[in-house]
Order: sequence, then structure tokens, then C-alpha cells
Amino acid sequence: MAIDDGARWPVASFTFGSALHWWRREIPDSIALDVDGETLTFEELAAWSGRVAHMLHHAEGVGEGDFVSAVGINSLDYAVLLVALARIGAVGAPLSFRSSVPEISEAVKKFAPALVFHDAERAEAARDGVGDKAQALCRDFSIVRDLRHGEP
Repeated sequence: MAIDDGARWPVASFTFGSALHWWRREIPDSIALDVDGETLTFEELAAWSGRVAHMLHHAEGVGEGDFVSAVGINSLDYAVLLVALARIGAVGAPLSFRSSVPEISEAVKKFAPALVFHDAERAEAARDGVGDKAQALCRDFSIVRDLRHGEP
């Protein structure tokens, strides 16, 4: 297996998860994300996204290759959700925060997401767009926010 000396990890096993692990080890206190002045270090990002990935996989049954949609404005919660999805091999299928109910409905038909996350302002549109499966599929971003702190 080839080694990229500049990166210090095996090239064949390079994934987003391995990169995050490396950044967490090498530069844990450096800023990884900054959304409107709210920041996360690599240590915080790795820990928070790990808790969200665990919840998605173990509590929600999201697995490798599953689609998860999200409709909301840019936020740390949204970014951490996307990182967590990458860590478990799921596919983020974001929708525009301006998506209408018919657009959300069409996306749900096209992607058949395992879950649809939404922020508070778009909860009604998300539920209406998902339709009969809203209770089973719709989740508020507050779930992600609630996992910001806690056990690894």
C-alpha cells in the first residue's frame, strides 16, 4: 500500500472519516467549521459528528448508501449532520431551504430518503412534502443540536 508522506496516512484508506481522525489528532484545537461566527474545532467536530453518526446508525437505522435529505438554512447542525452521514457512508441529499411542498415531494419520490431533516421554519413544508410518511421520516435539526455535548 502506498503511503503519502505529506498526509501521513495510507492513500488506499483515505476517507473523510480517516481525514477527520487525522485532523483531530494533529490539530484538535484548530477551527474546523465557522458558520456565522459559531465555531467548532476539529476535536469538537469529530466528537459531535460521532454522536450524531451513532444515533443515525443505531437509533434510526441509517446505513451505508442510504439517502438522507435535509431542508434548512446553513447552520452548524446542518454541517454536522452532513459530516455524520459521510462517516457512516450514507449520502446527504440536501434540498434548498426555499423548496416548496411539491419540490420536497418530488425529491422524496426521487431519492426515497431514509430520513428528512428540517429546521423549525420549514417543518410544515417538510411534513407536507413527505406526506403520509412524515411521522416516520421527518426529524428536526434540534435532534442534532441536542447531541452537541455528551459521551463519546
